Amino acid sequence: MANLRPLALVVALATGCTSGGATAGGATAGGARIRVAAQPFALAEVARRVGLDRVVVSDEGTVVLNAGGDPDPWLDPVAMEAVTDRVAATLSGADPPGREAYLAAARAFRAQLGALDINYRSSLADCARHDIVTADTAFTRMASRYGFVDHAAGEPGVADLIATRGIPVVFTEPGVAAAPVQALAQATHTTVVQLETLTAGAPGRAARGATYLSLMADDLARLRTALACISS
Repeated sequence: MANLRPLALVVALATGCTSGGATAGGATAGGARIRVAAQPFALAEVARRVGLDRVVVSDEGTVVLNAGGDPDPWLDPVAMEAVTDRVAATLSGADPPGREAYLAAARAFRAQLGALDINYRSSLADCARHDIVTADTAFTRMASRYGFVDHAAGEPGVADLIATRGIPVVFTEPGVAAAPVQALAQATHTTVVQLETLTAGAPGRAARGATYLSLMADDLARLRTALACISS
């Protein structure tokens, strides 16, 4: 699911706030509050893990965190390691005294991303099926890395593919119209299940304390069921 606009998390200094301790919007910096626009979700999560709350920018201005030239790395733990390094470098540039803390936090999060990659590889290594159907092939990159194929619900012949290969579920995604997937599910007598793309907002995330790692783990469990995987 390529995004045509640049994906960036903007950390802006909102003037006129009182100085002192941390505020609801983030850390304080010389009497100004650091305000975070938390989209896309995955990039905001990386920034939090690397240490966004420690950023102190002495002058008014804006720090932009981005994923670099990669348009859609969120569902690829290996690509997210590079995003983590970029975020750490950007925060270090904005707050040089905190550099070692940002780099240490980045190393710790990278280790968790590496473990997530290993979990995906081992969990999807031995599956009876090798095809999924999603709203818009947002999982093409993940599928290529972990050995399955992502088909769009509107792809010609997808209903026949579902019947031929015994695909039991079709997947919706937050922020993408669900009607085509639901219509396909009704026509093919399959179940509709949601997969997270880690970009658009989804109701209830904050309430249940969802994180990048927990959402990726949820996706893995749903993929294992859909693909009939037997690896532990």
